[in-house]
Parts: sequence; C-alpha cells; structure tokens
Amino acid sequence: MIALIDADIICYRAAAVSVDTVDWGDGEGPAVHANAKGAKEAADGLVANWLKKSGAKKALLVFSDRSAPKTSFRFHVCPTYKANRPDEKPPLHDEVLSHLKNKYQHVSLPGLEGDDTLGLMATGEDAGKYIVVTIDKDLLTIPCRLFNPDKDDKPQKLSVAAADYNWMYQTITGDTVDVYKGAPGAGPVKARAALALARGTPALWEAVLHVFVDQFDDPKWTPKFTCDNAFDEALMNARCARILRYGDYDYKTKKVRLWHPNPKEVEWISPF
Repeated sequence: MIALIDADIICYRAAAVSVDTVDWGDGEGPAVHANAKGAKEAADGLVANWLKKSGAKKALLVFSDRSAPKTSFRFHVCPTYKANRPDEKPPLHDEVLSHLKNKYQHVSLPGLEGDDTLGLMATGEDAGKYIVVTIDKDLLTIPCRLFNPDKDDKPQKLSVAAADYNWMYQTITGDTVDVYKGAPGAGPVKARAALALARGTPALWEAVLHVFVDQFDDPKWTPKFTCDNAFDEALMNARCARILRYGDYDYKTKKVRLWHPNPKEVEWISPF
C-alpha cells in the first residue's frame, strides 16, 4: 500500500514550527530566527510519522502546482475563493519544499491544487494501491481509503454515498478558510436536516438546491448571495466543494470538467 501524503500541509507545518520570534526590547520590533536544519528535520519527521501511522509501506508526496499564482479552476468559478487568505508563507517554506522534492518521490499535476491531485489518484484506475494521508477535511468528500494522522487510529474507507453526502454538506455550509460561503444563513444544523433523508447524488442535490432557494427567498439573506439566482449560487458552491475525481481532469489538455447536476451540461475549463 502506498501513502499519498498531503505534502502542502507538511511544508507549512514544518516551516512554521521552525521559526522563533524574539523581542529584545530595543524598540526595533521582534526579531525572527528561522532554523532551516530544524525545519527539514521536522518535515522528515512528519513524513515518517504519517507513513508509519497509516500502515502503508511507501510514501508518495503530493504537492499543489506552484508554476503560477492562483493556479486552480476554483478561482474561475468563485470570485471570493481564497480572497482573504494571506499570500505570505512561513520564511522557510520554499526551502522545506525543495528539500522534500529532492528527497522523496513526489507528484503534482499542472494547474491543480494538491487536494485535487489526491482525489484523482485515489479514485483512479490504481485506487486500490493508495491511502490518502491528510488532516484536511476536504478529502472526506472523496470515496477512498483515508487516514487523518491527527485523529484516526486506522484508515477509514469512504463509500461513494458517504463522500457525496460530505460534499453536499460542505456545499451548504461553505468553507470559511477557502472563502466560499455556502448557503447564506444555513449552518451545520440546517445542512444535516436537509440531507437526512436524501439518498444518492440527485436526491442530495435537490435537497441542497431547496436550501439555497429557501435562503434566497428570505430578504435577510438575499443580499449575501454572489449570484443573482439560487441555482447558480448552489452550483458555484458545489463546484468549489467538489474535490476532483477520476474523469474530472484531462491529462492531455490540462483542463478540468466542471460538475453539473445534468450530465449533458459538460463544461471544461483551463485552471490557468
């Protein structure tokens, strides 16, 4: 079994814990000390720890494509996507990134965030070989073997039904970290109630759409919508919440297939 390790998180964690800020009281403000050796050792330790905990035999590190800023199809789907997230990375981030890529087998796909590469590999033709290892809740929307090293004792296997439920739940609730809002005014309680009796993706989508229509019809929440109708708002959020699965990416053209509840409404876009 091969562990598909979310290396973006490894980079940030290792770089962040290896920086100390000291205020010497000289009026010059805090001084920053970055320990490059410690950052690399921390990254290696995380890789080893995550691999051991997952029970896999080999590690394959998965990175986001960093060839261009804001490389993701979601920036073209949602105008607020990651709008409030700072671009600044921990001082040692790039050094840790280079270290990991030089030391370990790794993969990234043109134009894709690491989560989407994880999703494609974990649902592809070789899916049976892989365990996704990450602390990111977004991967709960993928039908795969999944291991959260911060929470799990052993890998869990997510069915298509469970993954689709999690995906549609996140469509309603949105994601404050990635800055897509979901249905304005609809939180976890409303999402769980709406999806409780739905079975299968079409029924889940109808339940989601019903929530968005209800919120859109409420004058208190209508101004919070990005789109001018409930369907487009729901679709925008569903596309942001969906981590790519097998068939959603064309390896030749590097284009992404945008999800639509009507399979005949196929739309492919470039993530660049």
